[in-house]
Parts: sequence; C-alpha cells; structure tokens
Amino acid sequence: MATLLSQGKIYASVVIPSYNKWNTLKLTLASLTEQDSYPFEVVIADSGSTDATLTELEKFKDRLNLKVIRGKFSGRSGARNAGILEASSPIIIFLDADMITTPDFIKKHVSFHLSFNRNQDKALLGLEVRVNDEGELKVAQENLNRF
Repeated sequence: MATLLSQGKIYASVVIPSYNKWNTLKLTLASLTEQDSYPFEVVIADSGSTDATLTELEKFKDRLNLKVIRGKFSGRSGARNAGILEASSPIIIFLDADMITTPDFIKKHVSFHLSFNRNQDKALLGLEVRVNDEGELKVAQENLNRF
C-alpha cells in the first residue's frame, strides 16, 4: 500500500453541501484536518452563502486539499451532484456541514472500499453501520448480503 500512497493519488473526495453554515462547517473542516488517512480532497458546494463561509474557507486551504464551488443548486442533492462533478476520486464521501468525523473516518471508509470493491463493476452506495457493545463500528451484515 505504501507504493500506492507515494504516487500522490487522491483516494477519496469528501463532498459537503453548504448554505450559510459557517458556524458548524468550520467544526466539520477542523475534524477533517485531523485525519490519519489516505490522501483525500474536500469539495465544498456552496449554494450562495451570505455569511462568512467564503472568506473563512481561505483559512483551511493550507491545511486541506480544498475545492470550493459556488452556484445556485437545487437543495442539498443538487449541491452534492455538483460536488460529484468536481470530484477527483471515484470514492465519494458525503458529509453535511454539521458533521464531526473521527480521525480514522476516511481511512476506514477508503480501506473498506478498497477491500470490498475488488470487482470494479460494483459500487458501494451506502451502508448501515452499527456500534456494538464494545464501541466498535460494524457494518450490518444484511447490507453486505445484498451484493
């Protein structure tokens, strides 16, 4: 895996729709700066925010591989679709502007995709993840049986 990482490949694109959510978006971005993971990018699809979002995003450009797109999107789904079009990776991770990630969030997500998607004609669209009694995240087995 080290040779793959040394090639500078972007393994995941994190797409975050936002509209006037700077107060929570900054926390989401701060949690993404703490990732211990594969190289990733963050695509912010801003729907014309009038708060401090655009000026404050500049502060994260030196800490994250950040792309900002701005437009009049048709709600969150339209913003997500626009973010997908700007994404550099085939692995897309959707976050909302009020989500905080654990430091291994992207690493676990990408690792799961790399191990699960051995057959390139399949895509992992979504899963139900549960926390077991030991506090570990587990993919619900019935989701895997669908593939």
